Formats: sequence, C-alpha cells, structure tokens
Amino acid sequence: MRTMDDLTWRALSPTDAAEMAAVGATVAAADRIVGRERTEAEIARSFDSAGRPAPPAAIGAYAADGRLAGYGVLTARTAADPVHLMMFDGMVHPDFRRRGIGTELLLRAVAAAPALHARAFPEAPLELLVNMLDDVPGQLETAAAAGFAPWRGAVEMSRDLPNDPDSLRVPPPAGLEPVGFAPEYVELLRAAHNAAFVPDHPGSTASTPEMWASRFTVPSFRPELSFFLRERGSEEVVGYLLAAELGKSSGSDVRDAHLATIATLRGHRGRGVASALIGAALAEAVRRGYGTASLDVDADNPSGAVRVYERAGFRVVRRATAHIRKIAV
Repeated sequence: MRTMDDLTWRALSPTDAAEMAAVGATVAAADRIVGRERTEAEIARSFDSAGRPAPPAAIGAYAADGRLAGYGVLTARTAADPVHLMMFDGMVHPDFRRRGIGTELLLRAVAAAPALHARAFPEAPLELLVNMLDDVPGQLETAAAAGFAPWRGAVEMSRDLPNDPDSLRVPPPAGLEPVGFAPEYVELLRAAHNAAFVPDHPGSTASTPEMWASRFTVPSFRPELSFFLRERGSEEVVGYLLAAELGKSSGSDVRDAHLATIATLRGHRGRGVASALIGAALAEAVRRGYGTASLDVDADNPSGAVRVYERAGFRVVRRATAHIRKIAV
C-alpha cells in the first residue's frame, strides 16, 4: 500500500470548485452514484453560509502531480437541538484509494470541527455525522478506523414506470385537493417542511428561507413533477412532494424521475396523502417520457415511509449507513 507522504494538505475555497467537481464526477462514476454529483457553480455557492450560522470549512489533499486526490467539507447545521450534529461530506479519487486518505480526511474533520462549532453553537454538545455507502469497498471500515459508530440506515429505492399514466393515479383523501408547484408557494412549503421533518426525523434541523429557496434554483429540480395537497378552500398544506431529474446511467437513455422530498404533516398521516402525491408525480412523469422513478428514505423512518413506497411499487436497490462520533469541545 502506498503511503501519504507525497500529499499536500490545504484549505479549499470557491476557487477550487472546478477541481472538486471533477473529483466528484469521477467518484460518482466509480461508485455508481448516478446524477448526484454537483456542478462547479453549485460547489462554489456552497461556500456561502446560505442562512447557516457559519460558512463551511473544506480541506483537500493534493498529490505530487498536482491532482486533487481527495477532499472533505464540514457544514454547520441551522440548529443544535439539543446536539449540534455537524455534517461531513468527503470523497477520495479512485486513483488514490487504499492509501488511508479517507481515514485521514475524517480525522482532520474531527480536529477541525470544534473551531467551526465554536462559531455556530459553542454552548451545545457536538457530534460529527458522515454517510457511507454499504456496498462501496472500504467505506464502512474507514468510518470505524476514524472512531465513528453506525447510527441510522438509509435505503435507495427504485421502480420502472408503465406506459399508462392513469394506472398510477391514486385519488386524494376526502376534502383534499392536489396543487402543482408554483414559485408563490415556496414559503408555504417551507413551513410545511419544517413542521413535518424536524419533529420526527433525527438529525433534521429547520430549513432557513435562503436554504429552502436554493432547492428550487438547482438545474435538476422539476417543478412540473412537484405537487402538494391542501385542504379545499384553504392554504393549509398537509403534504408535499418535490421532484428532480437525475443523470442517466452510462449507456442508458432512460430518464429517471427522482422523488427528492416527500412529507406528510403529523396530523394527516395514515390518510393516503403520500400515496396520492406519489401517484400524481409518477403519472406526470410517464406523460413526460420518464422510464423509471427513484427515491431515498431513512430506513428507520417513524412514519412508515418504506412500507408506503413499497406499496407504490418501489423496491430497495441500495443501502447506506450514517455514522456519528461525539467530539469533545
């Protein structure tokens, strides 16, 4: 195994976004993370605080030939309730794997996290969270080597779409009406998102207006596939679905409708809200030429979302595990 003696470590800034995007694209291809890579512009924008209490901190490892071998980004959350669960996102270029770079990135994140935490929530306990794909060799071992413990599981689900859109429709519950996305509903949906996610999804924090608005400006967002349900004659949102289009798999022309966020407010669960939203989105996807649909979900979701998606024809195709480590501050 090669050593890391020839690597140079330094802080990264928006001027490094092109190199970071190139590494991300290579990693996405190697690890079959279709359509999840970020563009140079998106990475550059991510260095702004975007409503967070402090801007992210990023570090990169450069090889002797000048290439970016790997990098990681620490991101403060919008709240510490009661723990500041700081996010770390790191990746290593496939050409430089099996050298301990991933473990070193995590250890450097552990060392750097308290300083960022002090700018955000200095009075709160600190934990660091990193997500690992279960089927990518070395990822789970890397987390363990850096002192992280498994916390929660997540699954990626997918399904093929039929030719008949009407076969996918599910009538909305009595008294509710579907509404297609429009820009004037952004703040209404943000309030619904915070009410639905924060209480019942461990690690979730409230989305600020800046963070929420950024969801609707990324190129992958598909407003025509996004819907919400409301009480007839009122503005009360009881559930919503936001959709995106991910990139195509290598050698495939099939378009994938990704159901990026699906939520039902607590008082309306068990009525078929999510099923109606999924049916509306999938029917519209068929009409617009999509061949598959996908989504990601917390495997331990307290609302029973996995079962809802299975009834809608989705099947598990991949698993991931979130790992955490408590950090002394």
